[in-house]
This record gives sequence, C-alpha cells and structure tokens, in this order.
Amino acid sequence: MFSVAVVGAAMTTWTQADYWGSPVTWANLLNNAFGLATVQVLPGCSSAIPSRSR
Repeated sequence: MFSVAVVGAAMTTWTQADYWGSPVTWANLLNNAFGLATVQVLPGCSSAIPSRSR
C-alpha cells in the first residue's frame, strides 16, 4: 500500500485527481492489501522510467 499511496502519488506525471481517480490505482491498492499481486503498474509512473536502448 505504501507504493500506491506514497511512491506512486509522488512519482506520477498525472495530476493527483487523475491518479486517484484511476481504477488502476485502486486495483493496485486492493491487490497490495490482500497480497494478490506483486507486479505493479501505477498510472503515470512508467513514463518516468527511461527505456533501455540497445
């Protein structure tokens, strides 16, 4: 839940309203709370990670 509420909210490139309004954010929060998934894709956060070029 820390990754959704703190890290994701701080690192997203989306507005806070869009981030918290996204169903993906809430799905990740519930998955973390119940231990259903360990892989996370948070809205607006993946664009901050540079892609590896070969």
